[in-house]
Amino acid sequence: MGCECRLERSCIERVPIFSALSQEEMTEVAAIIIRKEYKKGEMIHLSGDKGRLYIIHTGKVKMYRLSEAGKELIIRILEPGDFMGELSLFTHAPINSCVEAMESTRVCTIDGDKLSDIINKYPGIALKIIEELGKRLQHAE
Repeated sequence: MGCECRLERSCIERVPIFSALSQEEMTEVAAIIIRKEYKKGEMIHLSGDKGRLYIIHTGKVKMYRLSEAGKELIIRILEPGDFMGELSLFTHAPINSCVEAMESTRVCTIDGDKLSDIINKYPGIALKIIEELGKRLQHAE
């Protein structure tokens, strides 16, 4: 296993929805990861972009929306191990927020269609995503 594969595995091992996967499942998920680095102030995601799961590997990012007056409304600050975009994987709707690097950041992304193929093969992943969504909803309430 090369250094690059270890990086991808460590990226997904940090995330609650993937941490309990078997070695085989984790290897399949690691194979579809795309890594990218961002500098402070760079946009990682713009409102309207489609179906990707974003995993923060290193660094810190802010997720926000713009008010009608153009004011930035911060939704969440994400740090290593946090992820976003999971709702767009199920609804096929674009993410309606922007994400910007607050410092030098490394992000692992997974294409929604490719992840759906893996979920069809390993339905337990979907259950973990639903569990995490439930926790977020509970926290929001």
